[in-house]
Amino acid sequence: MSERDCLQCGESQAAIRASQSARDPIFCGAVDYFGECEWEQERHRFRDWSDKELIEGWKVQPEHVDKYRRIMNGYEIADEHRIEGWRNA
Repeated sequence: MSERDCLQCGESQAAIRASQSARDPIFCGAVDYFGECEWEQERHRFRDWSDKELIEGWKVQPEHVDKYRRIMNGYEIADEHRIEGWRNA
């Protein structure tokens, strides 16, 4: 799957997950030149998956792509909504 960045702070999703696993989370915000917090958000936000990414990457049937725009991992996709033979792909 493609690398995704937070729409607010620009941090990569992989870096955010790694920091959370290390129990040193990256917060969504920005600091100025002097180290003062300019703004802070409650959580990171990522763009929705495109039809192409869901169909070709996640192997979701085209008629079910709208249900999975904001998934975080493949476990959230029901097997009956996958393209036939997806496990062998």
